[in-house]
Amino acid sequence: MYSCCSLTWNVRGLGKPEKKVDVRSVTLTSKARIVFLQETKLELLDARVIRKISDSANNASWVYSPSSRAVGGLCSIWDPDVFVFQSTVI
Repeated sequence: MYSCCSLTWNVRGLGKPEKKVDVRSVTLTSKARIVFLQETKLELLDARVIRKISDSANNASWVYSPSSRAVGGLCSIWDPDVFVFQSTVI
C-alpha cells in the first residue's frame, strides 16, 4: 500500500536550471506521488525535463499542456504504480 501525497505549485517558469533544481528538491522532500505544476512557461516539455524535476523520473508518467508565448503551461507527473491514467482534458 502506498501513502498518497500530492503537490501543487505555480512554478512561474521552468526555463532556468535553478528552478528545475528547486522543483526536484521539493518533490523529493515531499515524497509526492502526484505533482501538478502551473505556469511552466514551456512550449515543449519532454522526458529530459521530467527527469530533471521528478522524484520518480525513470518510472514517471506525465502529461502537459504547452504554454503560449511564455504564458501558461501545465504539467502533471505521477507514479504509475499508484495512479492509473484514463483520460486528459485540458
